Amino acid sequence: FILAGLNGMSPAQTLNEYLQIAAENNPEVKASFYDYLAAMEKIPQVGPLSDPELSLGFFLQPMDRLMGRQQADIRLMQRFPWFGMLRTRKDEAGKMALAKYEVFQDTKNNLFFLVKNTWYKMYRLEEGIRITEENLKILQTYERLALVRFQSAGVGSVPGNLPGGGSMSNDPGTSSASSMGNMGGSMNTGESSGSSSSGNSATMSSSGTSMSAGKSGMSDVLRIRMEIRELESSMARLNDDRIPLQAEFNQLLNRNRNEPVEIADTLTGTALPMEQLALQDSITRNNPMLKMLDAEGAAYEAQMKMARLEGKPMLGAGVNYMPFSPRTEDGMSMGGKDMVMPMVS
Repeated sequence: FILAGLNGMSPAQTLNEYLQIAAENNPEVKASFYDYLAAMEKIPQVGPLSDPELSLGFFLQPMDRLMGRQQADIRLMQRFPWFGMLRTRKDEAGKMALAKYEVFQDTKNNLFFLVKNTWYKMYRLEEGIRITEENLKILQTYERLALVRFQSAGVGSVPGNLPGGGSMSNDPGTSSASSMGNMGGSMNTGESSGSSSSGNSATMSSSGTSMSAGKSGMSDVLRIRMEIRELESSMARLNDDRIPLQAEFNQLLNRNRNEPVEIADTLTGTALPMEQLALQDSITRNNPMLKMLDAEGAAYEAQMKMARLEGKPMLGAGVNYMPFSPRTEDGMSMGGKDMVMPMVS
């Protein structure tokens, strides 16, 4: 079997091994290969000549002839087809064997395509799982940063019952009470002093800014946690998709569906060795089904020629041997000489 790999990459060896296993275990590929072998066995069966014919005849009572008494009649005959018939038969058998071989090649190529297609799907799935895991780690880092930013916003710490987890030890009520107490003290002082009134306004402005920053930090934390939940759901779906793909791949290899499958870590791109038009011409020349149709067409032409030759007469050449024993007539021995007669039919 000709195995098509990944052009020298290290993971290509693993894929080639899977292709070899699939080719050796797939029943359809094996059946088409044995059909080809059976067609090849028909070529030597088209022998140069048919089997010779030998006929023996014995007389229960010797037949009196002029040459004596004939005891038996032995005939050996070899028949010959018309000129060119044997060559046409061999040509037809060879073309049919070639067509069977191209069918085998097409069956093998289809199997290899399915194996490679499923293998690359599994590779894409594993890469999707790896990228999702990396994104989860990044979002978890963003979540910690957003929590730190929320804590440093000046409105307290994160409540313990935030969606998605996360508990903090500070009490937001205590922080708010302390802020209100400070605000009240500033207002009482402001009644007796104009400068204190200005300080009170600055404190209230700062408190409003802190509350706004706190709300923004809280929304960032919630949004990040929602994205984390979405990635976790995607990760679960990807892990569920791995099972049917693995079973499909092992089914193509005709082995246990739970058999582990090795997937490459990285793949490198391969440039096409020729331009598009040259590639199309190469596909047309090398496509197994097109070559099979060409071989079948040539075989049918040989069959048509053979049918015309079968309308021609057959030739035959042989020999007829007739043993004679002497006979007595009027006390004299008559004849008894054996006869050999060449024959052409």
